Amino acid sequence: MGVAAVRDGGVIAAIGAASGQPPAVTEQMASRGGQVRAGGTPQYVHGGTVAVATEQLWDAVRADLFSDLNVVRYRFDQIGAAHADMESRRLAGLADLIV
Repeated sequence: MGVAAVRDGGVIAAIGAASGQPPAVTEQMASRGGQVRAGGTPQYVHGGTVAVATEQLWDAVRADLFSDLNVVRYRFDQIGAAHADMESRRLAGLADLIV
């Protein structure tokens, strides 16, 4: 975790981390007035908000608002290739499935 990258008084939020909970850095963060917050997504996102947030995120990705984000687009009939690329770690970026 990049504690040095967080401003004094800042917050590191690890929500639904696929690799597990972040290592304890509370002492380092506390000395700079910061916090580490972690937990599963259901604690923070409820009901229809998931659908709205997901749609807004993908709209932004498809509009290329994240110019430094590598997006690899797969047509729906290429879903097997997308899965194979992810499974073999050949995918360098975010997979976007186009229906």
